[in-house]
Amino acid sequence: MPLLCCGQKKIDLNQGTIAQSTFHDTIPFELVRDKIIVAVQIQNQKKRFIFDTGATLMISEEIQAENKYEALETVDQSDAVGTSRKVQLVTMDEFELGKIKFQKIPAVVTNVKAPRFLNCLNYDGFIGSNALRNCIVQINLEDKYLVISNEISKLDIKNTFKTNLRLDKQSGPHIMTKIGEKVEFEGLFDSGSDEFMAISEDTYHKIEKKKLSRLLNNGFGSNTLALHSIEKQQKKQRVSISGVNFGDYVIRDFVSIISSGSTDNAFGLGLAKYGNITIDYINKNFYFQPLHPIQTFSNKTTLGFIPIPNDEYVQVGIVWTNTNAEKLGLRSGFRILKINDIDFSERSAESDCALFLQQPFKESIMTLKYIDDNNEIKTITLNQE
Repeated sequence: MPLLCCGQKKIDLNQGTIAQSTFHDTIPFELVRDKIIVAVQIQNQKKRFIFDTGATLMISEEIQAENKYEALETVDQSDAVGTSRKVQLVTMDEFELGKIKFQKIPAVVTNVKAPRFLNCLNYDGFIGSNALRNCIVQINLEDKYLVISNEISKLDIKNTFKTNLRLDKQSGPHIMTKIGEKVEFEGLFDSGSDEFMAISEDTYHKIEKKKLSRLLNNGFGSNTLALHSIEKQQKKQRVSISGVNFGDYVIRDFVSIISSGSTDNAFGLGLAKYGNITIDYINKNFYFQPLHPIQTFSNKTTLGFIPIPNDEYVQVGIVWTNTNAEKLGLRSGFRILKINDIDFSERSAESDCALFLQQPFKESIMTLKYIDDNNEIKTITLNQE
């Protein structure tokens, strides 16, 4: 979740309005690489925006050059791993999402081409929570549509778990829920993340004390590519947790990666694979309508390692202990030359996008070619385990 701070004028991001006094619209979306892509209209031009409740409204430098929006100030923007960049804050005069007209919303101007993997989505910005704060938003991932309204009576919220919503300074939506009815915690709902759930180190220690978790693997390295940078190498744990409870509804035996020093809990769009989500920014309520009362987490296996790009090439980010990848000699930092048919001998936009969009890590088997620390080229085959 990109955070803004430290502007001299201390501009309030929660400004602007919606033109209609009442509104209700169903908006189809594309789901590409577990990102919701919606069509936004600016000055009669269609643009592609990522729908990201964990972010503020952001627009590309190209949109700003075309429209010359009023500049408010320059602020520091920190990404998910704490790297800051100076960015310009402007006021968007008007844009349309479906039939709904948003007016005078503060927006960050960003270089959308800088994150090389996200650039594969050919996107123009982010719809963030500061723009959505006067709305009720329902996400139906199965049928690929959003409902945006200001009348809760018009939305289907039968058979749902309901909890209070806390909005942060950027109007990011935070909810309270429990692990195994014993550990209560608060987490951001971040639709821009493709994870199911990220758990802070402090929350994990509480879960561990209640004997609600099981250590699967240890690792050391980096696995997070944020908006401005890659996270620093650190100790990681891959753990299985008994379940997360939404009232009487449960998602059992989910797997999460715990980073040393991590301070934030968050649910990602992975939660929406298990049911419809309604974020009522207006009345400050959150609803989860599960597909089934009791569900079991579906993504439990690993190929034993995670890749990460640096400025010049793609490398091994983390190798998990007690896996075939570790037994075959794979180590963090090894340069990757090829994953299945994707050639990384010379890094290119095409190979980056093939890795990002094809998601070979979801396949049951992988062939990996790499250079080890003796400068020897090796090829291994890995299976999900």
